[in-house]
Amino acid sequence: MKLRRVIMFATPCLSLATLALGLRLGAQPGVHAAAISVEPAGAPGPLYAHLVTFWDESGVKEAKPLTGLVVIARSAGKSARWEGGTSPDGTAIVPLDLGGDLAPIEVEVRAPTERGPLLRGVVEWPAGARAEGRVARPAVVRPEKQTGDFVLTAFLPDERLTVEGHTNLFVEARDRAGRLVPCAIEVLPEPGMEARVVRSCGDGRAHVDAVALFHVTGLGIRARTPDGKTAEWFGAIPTAPGALRVDLPAVVAAGKPFPLEIHRTNARTAPYVELQSARGRVFAARVTDERPNTTVELPPLEPGPHWLIVAGEPKAATRIEGPTVAHPFLVTAAPLPEACVVGPTLGPPASFTVVRAELDGLPSRRQGDAKNRRTGLFLALASLVMGGVIEAILLGAAAGEARRELERAMRGEADEASVQKVATRTSAGNLVVGLLLVAMGFALFASFVLWRS
Repeated sequence: MKLRRVIMFATPCLSLATLALGLRLGAQPGVHAAAISVEPAGAPGPLYAHLVTFWDESGVKEAKPLTGLVVIARSAGKSARWEGGTSPDGTAIVPLDLGGDLAPIEVEVRAPTERGPLLRGVVEWPAGARAEGRVARPAVVRPEKQTGDFVLTAFLPDERLTVEGHTNLFVEARDRAGRLVPCAIEVLPEPGMEARVVRSCGDGRAHVDAVALFHVTGLGIRARTPDGKTAEWFGAIPTAPGALRVDLPAVVAAGKPFPLEIHRTNARTAPYVELQSARGRVFAARVTDERPNTTVELPPLEPGPHWLIVAGEPKAATRIEGPTVAHPFLVTAAPLPEACVVGPTLGPPASFTVVRAELDGLPSRRQGDAKNRRTGLFLALASLVMGGVIEAILLGAAAGEARRELERAMRGEADEASVQKVATRTSAGNLVVGLLLVAMGFALFASFVLWRS
């Protein structure tokens, strides 16, 4: 009798413990994973892949910096290995010297604290991944006022000024037939802007150094020819709030490395710098030096137009807006042409859109989740069913024993105390209530399990 009571009380406890274990096994645990994005190289040299590490729990991704990462890549018989860590925002720039062929890339990313790889798979290049060749379009500033005997045109290759940064601006003077008009050019900056003529080519073209002091400013231009003809121009000059300042010439010698000065003007801890050629990305780096002024050594470049993209983080470089600025410049062999000659031809391409190859390691990290979920749900439901069956059997056995003792008492084979005890214990109402309570309790937990599923 005592053993039966112990079992009746222990069964729900064991059932609930199994229920909890099943729910825990079936729950989706948090995992570390990685994702990688690659785009074609714009020149002979390494591919600069964007690596992201994150923590995924309940479908919510959170950037997670990791150290001691090892990236191994293989493609077309070549292999590359990179070791390092991701920055506080969970990103890293990984150079992979695999040649310029658009062959599939086998990638594996491992961390010392994880049992399996954070990412493993093959990066397949989609159709149209290779850029056909970007062509710069002149970045003409729209005038609000333009008068005179000939036409003045202002060019802003960066499209926007960087606050407190030196930006190249170029001016051309042409007649109605499109011929250059030799003249003296003078700039008249509005309050909130500083500007001066750095170099005049003497043929109607000039190079202007412009510095925005506020986010809203304007510029006036006045020109006069030796024979007294005049022209005037005025327009608002757009700015890029929060953009990082860089010192970049309009013309750079080909085949030689050159330093790039970066001046921090915002709270970004690791700004991103990327070089794009007419064919694709040729360089990328995170600036981890936290000093206000930092120098980045850029690699030797081939002749042609290039764009230096400066952003707060790698993903911001996919859209040239807000504080992200693309600075165009020309790479050419010596002797270098005058900036005032080259400047009006510089500007953004029609589009910086690139078809990238991407691979996400989260699906491979989640391969066993479906099986774990089924196993956990089976354990939870099975525990409830077994607990209910055991309790029903125990209650039935107790009821049968009580009925037999009652029959003995009615035949006079038991004393008065036993009869009173049996009568108290074998009340039909108590039996029904007990069965209903047990059924209700297990049904409640079964509903909870099904709701969680």
